[in-house]
Amino acid sequence: MMPTYALDANDTMSHPITGKERDPETGLDFFLARYYSGAQGRSTSVDPIWVTKERMQDPQRLNLYAYGRNNPLRFIDPDGMDITLGQCAIGDSQECFNEVLVGLRKEDRSHVHLIQGDGTNGFKKGQYGITVDADYNSDSGNFQTLQKLAGDHSATAQIEVLKPDDKFDVRVTVNLDVKTGQATLSTMSLTPGNPNDPNADSFVGYTFFPYGKGVPGPYSSGNFTDVVVNTVSPDGSIPSTIHHELRHVLLGDFGRVAPYGAHGTGMVDQSTTEAEKEAVKNSQVN
Repeated sequence: MMPTYALDANDTMSHPITGKERDPETGLDFFLARYYSGAQGRSTSVDPIWVTKERMQDPQRLNLYAYGRNNPLRFIDPDGMDITLGQCAIGDSQECFNEVLVGLRKEDRSHVHLIQGDGTNGFKKGQYGITVDADYNSDSGNFQTLQKLAGDHSATAQIEVLKPDDKFDVRVTVNLDVKTGQATLSTMSLTPGNPNDPNADSFVGYTFFPYGKGVPGPYSSGNFTDVVVNTVSPDGSIPSTIHHELRHVLLGDFGRVAPYGAHGTGMVDQSTTEAEKEAVKNSQVN
């Protein structure tokens, strides 16, 4: 299936609904990581991706020429990259990226990269993203998790590090049509709160998946998974919280199987605990 297109003032299809520009000479649409052919309903080259055992269970993700898992009504592929950095309350994006690195083994850190978006390298201008070397192997659980997420180009996760009083937006359901199953969503602002205050409504880290069938709310403010990490936590470890939440993203498959990423389900508790322990251990190695 292909994205639909909008007509410009001259009644020519110049931009897809997803906002990518059509090259008038080739008739192809520029999706940053690769070109898309609307006539063929597929990309002209494979997604720069590596196949994992998780993909073997989902045939739509084995077709590396497909767009949005052949379901453009639900999934979009905005830029071809998957792990981005949002608000960083402890400094600039480099500071938050360093917190991600600290939770990894020292020998693995050089294979994870912070990319500044320029509009042509897979990230929008002003956006920062994380890429991981696909041809590098490590038996570290935290590295493997980050590598798998960065190697899945059909969805996006954003990491935000916020202070207790910093605001961020989420979407909540205000009405549900039981006949159609369609929900009416509204945007509201939340704060992480102070976990050290027993009277505060707070969290150390939380993964907000995008709205979808079977996905528990509240939801991220857009078509991406929002990982919100509090700068204040009982153990004071931002890296352990980041890698804890990334396990939720992986197990919930960016919200596509959100219930499998919830605590109390399957191996979630064990996996997130292992992520925290490894991050704390790795952070002790400079």
